Amino acid sequence: MELVRTPEGLVTPLAVVRACRDIPHRTLARRVSATWEEVSEWERGEGRPTPAMWKRLALALGWKWQDLAGPHLDPDDAWQTLLDVRQRIAAAQ
Repeated sequence: MELVRTPEGLVTPLAVVRACRDIPHRTLARRVSATWEEVSEWERGEGRPTPAMWKRLALALGWKWQDLAGPHLDPDDAWQTLLDVRQRIAAAQ
């Protein structure tokens, strides 16, 4: 699975977390009352959710909204974060 990148070649925290949770765009969009196109745009860094939408996204993903809205990541760092989170999730189960 390829992580979605911004035009600058970076990865948004939202893309990493959605991948960690393995939630499709359409499912996440339905949970937060947005369109899947909006979710996809936010992941590509083409626009940003409102503060209220960040909080909805955080609730839907079970993540801190401040982390979701944080700075974009280098692709290697994004992959490492994804792997680390998946390992922690697997270990907790």
